[in-house]
Amino acid sequence: MFTVISCSNDNNDNLEIKTDDPTLTFSRDVELTTLKNGKSVSSGVGQITVILDEATEEVVDYEISQNLLDTAGITLEEFGNLLEEDKERIATMKGAHSDCIEACKDKYEKNEGRGGCKANCWVDTAVEVLKAAGDIIGGLT
Repeated sequence: MFTVISCSNDNNDNLEIKTDDPTLTFSRDVELTTLKNGKSVSSGVGQITVILDEATEEVVDYEISQNLLDTAGITLEEFGNLLEEDKERIATMKGAHSDCIEACKDKYEKNEGRGGCKANCWVDTAVEVLKAAGDIIGGLT
């Protein structure tokens, strides 16, 4: 059983923004919950960081706290493989992720918060990938 996280297509809420190079870096605190021996166990708060190319607003890199990976039971490399396998499908599919990206395009102009909004969409998608990889029953972002 999974708890669904709604799209967070705000541009700057709970984000750390670094703009000292041609990339935009966005970090958000995340907490995952799993069941162990019938009891709900928290991962503790970790961070998911998404790095976007400033010009294209495309994801160029990401970082995930080790405690989140441990809770999902995967390595960063395995996460990357799962994300890469689904990246094309995720980017073009109808539903939560593409709706979130489209809402960003409608809500914000380029260089006026749209990158942060898109980063939030990718963080939400990263949480979903982690949840699908492990026995995660909930996620808070």
